[in-house]
Amino acid sequence: MSRRPIRHPKHPLGLFVTGWGLVRDRLDSISSRKVSLKGGQAEVTPALIHRLPPEILAYVFEILSDIYPVLGGTSRQPLFYNNWLVVTRVCGHWRRIAFDHAVLWTVLSPSIIDHPLLCRFWLERSSSKMDDTHDDGPSSNLAYPRGTMPLVVWTDLKATETCMALLMYNIHRIRELKLFFETGRASPNVMISVIQHLQNRDPVPQLQGIDLTSGVDDLPSSSLCWKILSRLLMSASALRTLALSRTWFSWADMGVGALNGLRELRLTSCERVGRTTFSNVVDALHHTPALEYLVLRGVIPSDGSELSHSYPTISLPKLRHLKVDEDGAQGLRLWSLIESHPDAIMDVDAGLTNAQTIIPMASPALAHFQDPHPLSFQIVSNVTVVVYLARDGMPDKHDAKATPQPRSRLKLSLRVYGLDSRDEIRTRDTLRTGLMGALPLHRITHLVTRRDDGHETEADLPPSWMVRLTALERISANCLRPTGIHNLARAICPSPPGDDVSESLPIPAPALQKLTLLHCNFDEDSTTALLDALDQRTDAGR
Repeated sequence: MSRRPIRHPKHPLGLFVTGWGLVRDRLDSISSRKVSLKGGQAEVTPALIHRLPPEILAYVFEILSDIYPVLGGTSRQPLFYNNWLVVTRVCGHWRRIAFDHAVLWTVLSPSIIDHPLLCRFWLERSSSKMDDTHDDGPSSNLAYPRGTMPLVVWTDLKATETCMALLMYNIHRIRELKLFFETGRASPNVMISVIQHLQNRDPVPQLQGIDLTSGVDDLPSSSLCWKILSRLLMSASALRTLALSRTWFSWADMGVGALNGLRELRLTSCERVGRTTFSNVVDALHHTPALEYLVLRGVIPSDGSELSHSYPTISLPKLRHLKVDEDGAQGLRLWSLIESHPDAIMDVDAGLTNAQTIIPMASPALAHFQDPHPLSFQIVSNVTVVVYLARDGMPDKHDAKATPQPRSRLKLSLRVYGLDSRDEIRTRDTLRTGLMGALPLHRITHLVTRRDDGHETEADLPPSWMVRLTALERISANCLRPTGIHNLARAICPSPPGDDVSESLPIPAPALQKLTLLHCNFDEDSTTALLDALDQRTDAGR
């Protein structure tokens, strides 16, 4: 056999080399398989590949199936084009290994579910039990997991009744299920068929993930989706992930058994079944003590009379990621009730019609950040006021090459609707002033300021704020124009040039040690103003 190195990526053996390169470094740790190869670090050739034990071949096939999954074929591209299935065309020996390795056939994508024959083939392969010996003799014994493998299934709007019937018949094997029914194109018959099969099946303790997407403007389809979901929730005792988008659901009827073990909950733009109250939301989240990831967008009831009631704290000690995006005060109210992991990353977006209502709703939640750790702070002002808080010293993944800006622990976006251009600046200032009163400014050691917007408010930090930054050690300014440089100079030393420093206002930020300016635009006046401010701090002993 030729020993010419295989390099062409579209060659079936070339694809194999990709997977082999990922596992060759791990072979030393696979002591139970006692792999012995004479090739060492030599070039990978067909002769070397032919000597690989079957279990190593199967292991490489698994890696290839993750890197090059079967996403589907077209009229011009066959199913095996540019995915791991090409290895089954190399020889009968490889084909038998792949066909008998059940874990390779556990992911059913829409392109497979669209074809009943392919769907049946995948289900048979993933549930096949391997014999102890094969036609090649004892040397081909495989150390495979025996028995029926759990399935990962996702569908699209083209799924046929036949294929859905096959899947529902195997519902007890499905570990992750993603159903997608597009508005106006989903077949009610398909969904009705799913409901009937679910009604007649046993509980599904293997099911760990549900992702259901529909269209709320298509009321019949959406209501059918909720029936599908409710039947799954009644049976899925091991559910870990629940994601719903543009469909119907009910906070009151989600099922305590299904919520107890949830690790991830994502609800986006869903219509609520029946009359759902804010109390139902609080009660449901009380039954998710293991929750680690929570996303709520447009799903919290906005009954204003309930928001003023007293509610118990929602303890979610494992919650590390929170995203709340609601038009109204209900999102801020829910955020104020949640007690999360100390290192949780939060992204809260709220919009109201009255700026005076926002701050009282946000203040209780901001009080959670009164911890002893140094904080980094940034505020961006436009029609929407955005506040970033983070523990100081953590790198910012969005701006790694610029200033050492920390990763946000909190991103709070507040906006007021229905304003004309004359009220925007006044409302923005009201929000900024209210937030400054609620934020723990005495804990901030790093202040980040960027070029703002067209309102000439960049780096606008009034002295009344700066004097409260008693622990501030660093200021990082990015992309400021001359106006911003002037504002920054006034912020670090508000005394006009020539004034007696002893009789001027107290020097703000007394602990300031470092000022970083990146990509800023200076002119002569702004440069002079900044140097004068630094000189005055020096004269004052700062």
